[in-house]
Amino acid sequence: MQFATIKSKLLLYLLVSLVSVMVSVILAYIVATGAVKNIMQNDVLDVAKVLEKNINLYASEHENGYNNKAFKKMIHSITIGKSGYVYLIDPSGKLIVHPKKEGKSLAGSDYADYIRSHKEGGVYEYHSATSGQEKIAAFKYIKAWDMWVVPGVNKD
Repeated sequence: MQFATIKSKLLLYLLVSLVSVMVSVILAYIVATGAVKNIMQNDVLDVAKVLEKNINLYASEHENGYNNKAFKKMIHSITIGKSGYVYLIDPSGKLIVHPKKEGKSLAGSDYADYIRSHKEGGVYEYHSATSGQEKIAAFKYIKAWDMWVVPGVNKD
């Protein structure tokens, strides 16, 4: 196919330019989405690490400090982004400290079972059945209390 006229060449160049712009925008979106997800995971993990250090210090001086009203109030006051919060979960899956579901068991849920099986800590992404949100949760083990501190946030 030969593009002999200026009009046909202009249309070809316009089409090639549009395709190039579209490909560039799509690639930029993919790269940016991956970078934002990585930043969110690192930020939530950093919060978990700081909480781990502070709670371990507090736990070393307060054997059952997780029952302390002031401690619970402090944990409940921590927000991560617009929708994130912190909770503590024990080896049976029971929420020891939680803003709304304290005392409830999460045993059997994928994310709680994963957290409880990893004392080394980490990050877990999951879909919340109750809120319908995609979430990122980091977690660190508190040895003195045999439980995990879990800061989490909605991806959006």
